[in-house]
Amino acid sequence: MRNKNGLSSCNIFLWAVLAAIMITASLPSYAAAAVEMRVKPGLGGMYKTGQPVELLITVENNGPALAGMIRVRPDVERKLTELVRFEKEVQIPADTTEQLRMVIPGDMAAQAPVVELVSGETLLAKSRVDGAVVRGGRFILVLGENIMSGGLQEWLSGSSDSQWNVKFLPPGEVPADSLLLGAADVIMIDPTVLPALDGPRVRAIKEWAHLGGLLALFGDYGVFEGENGFSDIIPAPLALENGIPGPARRDLGRGQVFYCGVAPQGSGDEAKVVWSALFGDGPVLDENIPAIKGHSLFYVYGDSFLSQASSYIPQLAGPTAPVLFMLWLIYVAAVGPVLYFLLRRVDRRDYAWALAPALALLAGVFFYLLAPAGRLHNDLSHTVAVVDILNPALAEVRAGASVVAPRGGDVTVLAGGNMYAAPAGAIGRDIPVTVHSKGEKVAVNFTGVEYRSLRKAHACGINWNIGGIETRLYLEGGSLKGDLVNKTNFDLRNCRLLLGDRAVEIGELPAGEAAFIEENLDVWKGPAGPRELLFELRNVARQGPYLREKQILMGLGNWESSSRASIQFLGWHDGAPGVFEVAGKRAGTEDYGLVLVKQDIKVELAKGKTRIPPSLIIPYPAGNETVYMDKSMPARERGTAMIYNIGGAVSTGNIRAEALQFQSVQSKSALPIEYTLKEQPQTVLGSQLQAAFPIEIYDRQTDKWEPLPGGGEISGAAELARYVKDNKVLVRPSQEGNIEFWPGLAVEGEVS
Repeated sequence: MRNKNGLSSCNIFLWAVLAAIMITASLPSYAAAAVEMRVKPGLGGMYKTGQPVELLITVENNGPALAGMIRVRPDVERKLTELVRFEKEVQIPADTTEQLRMVIPGDMAAQAPVVELVSGETLLAKSRVDGAVVRGGRFILVLGENIMSGGLQEWLSGSSDSQWNVKFLPPGEVPADSLLLGAADVIMIDPTVLPALDGPRVRAIKEWAHLGGLLALFGDYGVFEGENGFSDIIPAPLALENGIPGPARRDLGRGQVFYCGVAPQGSGDEAKVVWSALFGDGPVLDENIPAIKGHSLFYVYGDSFLSQASSYIPQLAGPTAPVLFMLWLIYVAAVGPVLYFLLRRVDRRDYAWALAPALALLAGVFFYLLAPAGRLHNDLSHTVAVVDILNPALAEVRAGASVVAPRGGDVTVLAGGNMYAAPAGAIGRDIPVTVHSKGEKVAVNFTGVEYRSLRKAHACGINWNIGGIETRLYLEGGSLKGDLVNKTNFDLRNCRLLLGDRAVEIGELPAGEAAFIEENLDVWKGPAGPRELLFELRNVARQGPYLREKQILMGLGNWESSSRASIQFLGWHDGAPGVFEVAGKRAGTEDYGLVLVKQDIKVELAKGKTRIPPSLIIPYPAGNETVYMDKSMPARERGTAMIYNIGGAVSTGNIRAEALQFQSVQSKSALPIEYTLKEQPQTVLGSQLQAAFPIEIYDRQTDKWEPLPGGGEISGAAELARYVKDNKVLVRPSQEGNIEFWPGLAVEGEVS
């Protein structure tokens, strides 16, 4: 039968079925069947906890275009204590395979969270983060198959002191962000992969080296030239052998760059020579290699001390206990004898029944207004940040923030561009927190915030526009002199130079201003390090005005002892650093904060004969990076070795040591110093510690530890060759124990 339009009932039925199929195909349930997802975490599947981990998510869409969200959530079956989810908005074209990147904390990745692709309320695909956690040893990331065939694995297999993890990574999977390379201790690059490394990836690798990594480059120098090359950071070759540049290395920020003109081939003697030049005389890292990651701020999601410091907000500090006690005494006197005396004078003692409660009510209102809750009307954010300036164009920033919501509700904290953020502190499993990424912004969404409570977050990232402290420091006699110019945008106060055994006061240093310093360094005072800073603050009350500064310095821990520079600048800025922002400002959010600006500084030495005073050469722990050549000695008897880097304080030229002089402490204050000797705590005066705890020096020719020569003076080429290698001297306590005192080292030599 046909209708008046000429269509048969059969045709109508077929068209209806076709339309139903088309509608069904466009629904999310059909799209789910056409979507597949694979997840690979970290660098080729390897990552470390305590650091940001990049998820490489491959989505294969065989259906129509879809708009959705990648969601990473804990596995509810594991009964985790925190319900923190990470989300990222995505757009997937039709019939394509997309590679998406997302960042989560390494601690979360280690818990094998669930990764979901959702569109609306429909689950399109599901996977799980499954990779290998590098829990110990060193992680070598290799870019280039030629390096893998150069006998590296065989050479490392002979190591008994360190655990090595080697991973080959295709250049296309290299992150374009230096913080996401933080799991790698060493990165090796073969010239064949350079065409596949674009500008952002090259820049990320260079930044990673500045932040504390060891970058090894192999191949002809010319292939590393160009806009996206590494020629600007390659060290000058030490020698030419058969026309090929020999191995050379240079410091780069907190890290190092190693270069060899030829890539190792096979596992023969030539390859072993290259690996020995890179790692040292044995297959373990020696003192030529920096304390990799020892002083890095890569540890993003472990900065609890910053979020903790941010929770103390001076603007909300209430009266101290003595003040409250005095106010209470005044109130008791006012409603007691004073009120009685006044009413008796006017013969109106019957008014006491009304005036006493009225004064109590006024006192209650007064005390309420004194309390922080009574003075807080709008949301308040307080950010504490550490800005580590590596050079005028590169600074590492990490921060912790507390947001106080007087009216409660939902609070969203936004982190600035190039920053990775996450919630901090205990949230509770019944209150989910979502970290949402859209474009360059990262939003931490807190739901169900209680009335007059706070939420904390922390973040880290790279900033290229902070500037730096411009210095012109030089030695004149035994004194350090020169100018410091504040080229940052921060007005700094309480500025100091840390020279290991002393803190040189600078005072205020506003942005764009300069300061002149002059400090006699010829006497080693001891004990070393910024312990003086903490000593200045350690008598401060728990809620004193410098509580935040004390928490930050203590939280940074031993960052000063592992630094390769001998001088460090510290300055404080009062104000919000602009890392966090409360979304929508929630009816006028007030922003406060505190910023610590720090920078390693070196001294310019004029060519010719010179003397470096002991205060400029500060030892740092050798740790696992030291080769203990006397391998028959048990590890527990080796003591805690320290490295004196003679060239660490020099910013221009090279110094050749001609004489060494170890100085014992010269302390007029004779402060008591505690140390542990054979597990027994002991206390001596600072000036007596050298005799109480003698030092041994490492003889490189005999591979033995020896007592420090009488008088602590070493001179002559033959004697210096025994103890000095690459301008570094290795010492340790002569008895088993752990102390934080070391003799000063003065050096006489010639700068070229």
